[in-house]
Amino acid sequence: MSDPVLAENYKNTPYWWDRTPRPILKEIELPKETEVAVIGSGYTGLCTAIQTGRNGLDTVVLDAQDAGWGGSSRNGGQVSTSLKPSFQELSRKYGEELARELLQEGINALKWIGDFIQEEKIDCDFKRAGRFYGAHSQAQFKQLEKKIREQPEGLQVDVDLISKSQQHTEIGSDFYHGGIVHPYHASLDPARFHQGLLERALSSGVRIKTKCAVKKIDKKGEVYQLHTEAGKMTARQVVVATSGYTGAELVRLISGHSGMDIVALTADRKAGQTMGQVFPHLRHLDLPVLTRIEDVDFSSVDLTFCALPHAMSQKIVKDLPSDLKVVDLSADFRLEDTEMYEHWYGHSHYAPDLQKTAVYGLTEYYRDQIADARLVAGTGCNAATGIYALRPLLEAGVIEEDDIIIDMFCGVSGAGRGAKEAMLHSEVSEGTHPYGLPVHRHTSEFDQEFRKVTGRDVKVIFTPHLMPSNRGILATVHIRGQVDDIYQCLTKAYENEPFVIVLPLGEAPATRHVRGSNYCHIGVVADRLDGRVRVFAALDNLVKGSSGQAIQNANLMLGLPETAGLEQAPLFP
Repeated sequence: MSDPVLAENYKNTPYWWDRTPRPILKEIELPKETEVAVIGSGYTGLCTAIQTGRNGLDTVVLDAQDAGWGGSSRNGGQVSTSLKPSFQELSRKYGEELARELLQEGINALKWIGDFIQEEKIDCDFKRAGRFYGAHSQAQFKQLEKKIREQPEGLQVDVDLISKSQQHTEIGSDFYHGGIVHPYHASLDPARFHQGLLERALSSGVRIKTKCAVKKIDKKGEVYQLHTEAGKMTARQVVVATSGYTGAELVRLISGHSGMDIVALTADRKAGQTMGQVFPHLRHLDLPVLTRIEDVDFSSVDLTFCALPHAMSQKIVKDLPSDLKVVDLSADFRLEDTEMYEHWYGHSHYAPDLQKTAVYGLTEYYRDQIADARLVAGTGCNAATGIYALRPLLEAGVIEEDDIIIDMFCGVSGAGRGAKEAMLHSEVSEGTHPYGLPVHRHTSEFDQEFRKVTGRDVKVIFTPHLMPSNRGILATVHIRGQVDDIYQCLTKAYENEPFVIVLPLGEAPATRHVRGSNYCHIGVVADRLDGRVRVFAALDNLVKGSSGQAIQNANLMLGLPETAGLEQAPLFP
């Protein structure tokens, strides 16, 4: 197969930018002081700055990236009143009074943005085009019908129930089982809307400094001191307009590790809280109070785990003591080529010299290098699963390199703990769908690692799917080769590995059989077509795919038994 994975005209930027490229703002010096500092130049930050600027307050907006680089210029442009949870769900969780306020805020927001765009004369294609919510099953259609009937008194919004027979006139498709139409919901061009906000902020006297990340905020008397990449600035008021699963999983696993003690836990936004407050399932553990990174005394620390968002790890790790061992769980140091990192992750690498020292954290293949490393880069959980299934086969030359298809099914915890609409229970439950299209970022790790063992580019076709489970990854890999050769190759490759288990020929693994453990199960099954074989790999994305892998690597770096703290049996059921 010679067809490229990416289309010739593929671009790793939103199509909104074709019409409205990201603005190049005039470079300004960081002021020594201001009345209001706004961190973040998205919709929230700019709307805040417009109001403070027009009310005569000296205002400075700071952003780590270009203005509007993130979601404000990349979203779908849909403007609605609705919240996914029903009034009943909101009431159960927050009480009826707050539930009403939340729903009312949604109604107010649609009206506000329409009035604001009209008053400010922002040309962003704002239209009350209506919005259709399709039901993927008859049961879901009944749920939508119930949601309409149960709208709370005084908060009803205009909505029409559309049957399956009627929907073709609305959307030109018979795919759904009917749905609902919100006739007054709107759409806009998000990049042009952001550009309009930017122009009005600047005309209101607001100063905007981009590529200036805020690293720390201190309260000193009546003012705040902001520590940025460009220096220090004081402000009378600060508006921040911008603690994940892997960190919690690390703590859980280390708590049962006889050779490791936790001496510090950091979480800047939750500094001062206990780990039990943030993650109640860890309430019974005697753990340090969460603190800021800059407040940690690293003189008593042998090794640190960094479970931070992408791009943040680079900035943090490069400023850590040079003799401190680091296991990083982000994507920041996985790709050896910094230009490839920029291509796949959309920004320059902040620590290219440090990148040169990083070791890829796939323990089974880089054991010796990891033991001597100062910095280890944890793999992507999807990447690890696929590599376990394929690397020995490519290295032995027992499969065709140009005919590899990976279908992967992933639990929702792989997307992190942040609040995302697509991760809501009602969005994920009772369904499975592909994501990361047209090409998922973890494809870059396949490219890198497979090139190492073959000496050439191996372009796998990789499609991840989100499945309605909290944990687990199951890969189905379609390949060409002889089943006996493939099975023997995998059996030999992993016969001495403590955490990779090859099942008897003809058996396939299941995510429920590795849940909560550091084990990876691999199965080989012959296809009905001669010369075609399926290889399956299953692991827990939070353990073997992330935190367990990190501890396995840390054990090697600290001279501890590799399996220490990781031999717990999987949880079942």
